[in-house]
Amino acid sequence: MLSTERRRHLWNRIRYGMPERYGHLANEIIRNRFRTILEIGVWDGEHAQLMIGAALRNRPPDQVAYHGVDLFEAADEALLAREVSKPPPPMESVSQKLQRFRDLGVSINLYQGNTTELLPQLVPSLGVMDFMFIDGGHSYETVSSDWNSASRLMGSHSVVLFDDYVNPDAIAHGNYGVNMVVDRIDRSVYSVCHLRPTDLFEKEWGTLRIKLVKVTNRCHERPCHGGWLSWGRGCSRIRRSCPNR
Repeated sequence: MLSTERRRHLWNRIRYGMPERYGHLANEIIRNRFRTILEIGVWDGEHAQLMIGAALRNRPPDQVAYHGVDLFEAADEALLAREVSKPPPPMESVSQKLQRFRDLGVSINLYQGNTTELLPQLVPSLGVMDFMFIDGGHSYETVSSDWNSASRLMGSHSVVLFDDYVNPDAIAHGNYGVNMVVDRIDRSVYSVCHLRPTDLFEKEWGTLRIKLVKVTNRCHERPCHGGWLSWGRGCSRIRRSCPNR
């Protein structure tokens, strides 16, 4: 028999069409009235649609800009295995999925390439991003490179969300590097908040537990809030952050 927690996770996955933790994507964008979005690891474009739609709640289309970076169909099997990643669809299919936002006047920009090589080239032209979602390759080398690029695009009120902060059993069975990157972030410069809920997935080796981690410049005092899909549950601890730099 399923536990209460597992039943709730299953129900939310059926209800919303995606794991419960992703409610934070829309929640952060809506609450902060963000308009510029960078997604590192686009995959099938479902999260892109969620984030762009959230931005349009508070902004007219011509003020919203989305940038998405992924290997798309250029990812080979060896790389996918090393990065613990799922095969992505072609960039053209994702572009078509986002066409309805272009038709409204939203700036949609997709970039194909390895984020460790492409993102450093894009940083000078992108400018400050309001919201960044790091969900590309999962090896330490890739996540570390993606964080280095994202941190260069942060302003005083920017928010970065890392996906795939996992439990120790998952690290023992896969090349997950997010934990090490997040754990090494300088807490004197950045505020780091582990967000609830934790999504659960059964694997042949046991239970995979995944959560999001929120990173901001150490800024105005504020708690980590719950998410749009997360029934008001927020940070695993409420923390105070420092004055803006």
